[in-house]
Amino acid sequence: MKTATAEILQQANANQNAAEYRPEHAIDLGMVESASDDERYVLPDNRAQWAQDVPNNVFDAEGQLTADKMAAAYARFQDLGALNIINTGLEAQEQNDVPMHVLECLGFGEKEQFKWGGLTSGRTNLKYISRCMRETDAYPEEKFLLPHNEILYQRFMPERLLFICSQPTKKGSGGRTFAHCALKTEAYIAGCGAAGSALLEKMRKGGFTIETGFLDDAHPEKSKNYFRSWQDRFGTADRDEAIAVCKQSTHQFDDCNWMAEDGIDAPTLMTRINIPAFKKDPRDGRDYMLFPRIALDGPKAHNGYRRFLIGDAELTKTETAILLQAFLATREGRYYNAGDILLVDNIRYGHSRESFEGARKIHASMAGMFWTDDAVQ
Repeated sequence: MKTATAEILQQANANQNAAEYRPEHAIDLGMVESASDDERYVLPDNRAQWAQDVPNNVFDAEGQLTADKMAAAYARFQDLGALNIINTGLEAQEQNDVPMHVLECLGFGEKEQFKWGGLTSGRTNLKYISRCMRETDAYPEEKFLLPHNEILYQRFMPERLLFICSQPTKKGSGGRTFAHCALKTEAYIAGCGAAGSALLEKMRKGGFTIETGFLDDAHPEKSKNYFRSWQDRFGTADRDEAIAVCKQSTHQFDDCNWMAEDGIDAPTLMTRINIPAFKKDPRDGRDYMLFPRIALDGPKAHNGYRRFLIGDAELTKTETAILLQAFLATREGRYYNAGDILLVDNIRYGHSRESFEGARKIHASMAGMFWTDDAVQ
């Protein structure tokens, strides 16, 4: 009888051309045990990571994105779930605002754009550079942005993502956008023995709980906070109205409440939502693991007192170590040239960004939509 790990690996290899992994992985607590009081984990040295070559799927456009080439690239993307398109031949201006015919051929035309409520419905303000392209969210360049599914903090999410590079980092200086196969990541976790199997079962039963706070405009630490204020997010300065709007937003929040702080007459609007950890893809009927978030530090004003939980429980040190190992082991990506494109299936893959130094500019587009709850269609 095949083990769950073997079955997952066989499917991953068959469907994703994934590299084989050993059936068992030792759990190394080093990245967790070596962390400071202010942070919960420390990843390996940046420069050592930047020099590592990792697998990636590539389609070479050979200098021109013709209709036939884009159709072939899109078909390959649908088969693989993540694809780098190189040598696109796009000019500098086209790298900032991708031509509409290119977006349409690759499945990101205006009619297919992910419409999730506009500029006032998210935790942070979206910065659009055209009707279909936006800037990627800011994140400290010295930090590794761990793998995640885009907009995994509400019940509906984009089905696919497009990233295009207009200003690449120098090779060896980091900044690559990685794709992470959900099947490979689940297989790695399952290969970590009883602790890995228990973590997957915990995820299936409890799902992901995300707690996020929106500070008051008058909060003394608001300038250090990277989320929007509750006044901006919910479009009112009236506390009762803000709570009412939040409670009506059932696709984005399960519950909300005011959190007071000693000596501060500016309460924070705390929100909470629980999302299933696995999503059945209607295209193939398989369950795909969504990517659990790991908080770099504890809940504080600057991060909106946010917490990432499995059910109602914090990740243990062992669970955190397993996930970090799985995330590093499943990186797929490459150093970009200007005009290179990455397509990512937001169900079958997560994506991440390694730390970097120097200039870097990546723009993004989101298309399609799926519900995280299989019963909601």
